Amino acid sequence: MSYKFVECPELRTLINYLCPDAIMIPRNTVKVDIGRMYMKEKLMLKELLASIPSRICLTSNLWISINTDGFISLTAHFVDLN
Repeated sequence: MSYKFVECPELRTLINYLCPDAIMIPRNTVKVDIGRMYMKEKLMLKELLASIPSRICLTSNLWISINTDGFISLTAHFVDLN
């Protein structure tokens, strides 16, 4: 979904109904926060993969949903120090 989704009036009405005290944040804040979270997780994953003493086996899968949306998955199998 796009970042603009957080500004959808229906979503804001639903969240206000579920939690009247909730403060909705603008899409630009969501975009910046998600970017920061992505970079943090990416760095953690790089450090984890660099510390692996063995090899990494990658498995991929491609499929198309009934409404012709394409998907790909990538799974990494490895043995860590623990």
